[in-house]
Amino acid sequence: MDSTSGYVLAGCLGAAIGATELASRYRDDPGRSVLQPAALLYVLTNAAASVAAVAIIRVFGWTFGQTGAARDLVQTLAGGLGAIALFRTKLFAAAEKGSNFNWGPGGLLERILAVSDRQVDRYQAKRRSQVAREVMSGVSFDRVYVTLPALALSLLENSSPDDQSRLKADVIALKDDELMSPEDKSLLLGVAVMRITGVQLLVRAVAGLSGRDGVPAPRRKPPVTVPSSRRSPSGT
Repeated sequence: MDSTSGYVLAGCLGAAIGATELASRYRDDPGRSVLQPAALLYVLTNAAASVAAVAIIRVFGWTFGQTGAARDLVQTLAGGLGAIALFRTKLFAAAEKGSNFNWGPGGLLERILAVSDRQVDRYQAKRRSQVAREVMSGVSFDRVYVTLPALALSLLENSSPDDQSRLKADVIALKDDELMSPEDKSLLLGVAVMRITGVQLLVRAVAGLSGRDGVPAPRRKPPVTVPSSRRSPSGT
């Protein structure tokens, strides 16, 4: 492994870990959310930290008892993974007027992550509102507030107990609200389900209920999955 390959591998490792961390936070649409500017900055910061760590290891000549290709690989892995661990440490912490302040590499990542969260939240809010209006238009809340969440969670398959409890609490709050109109309740039910399952599963769930109890088909069509036996060898 030459020096350039080592830096590229370390950078890819750092970027992959950063992107995976973000994707686990933004489940509505992880692919598009990670492409938001602040999220990309977070990914690139992790990649740059890994590359810098490998450079430092090589400058100081740390071989970890290895030689040749094994040395290069160990240096790359140690730098890439070590940087990820270092950037999540907090050297000093203090509290003032109810606010916590962290100094160290971890504090930098937390600030970038907070900016990313706000930016993605604004993006997701706009997208959720648009999708919920398309999918839940004409859907009666009273007819689907039990079956729609249950069907969506069953399609998700690996929903956590926390997700289920959160969705249940949202549905109960909507059901018990006596001031909100049925149309608004239906819209917010779609948003609540979407937060847990994402856009595509919400569309699939509403499509699965369409034609029953007067539930209309969603204006947004569910994605079509092509069976593997019908795909061409090139995958197109």
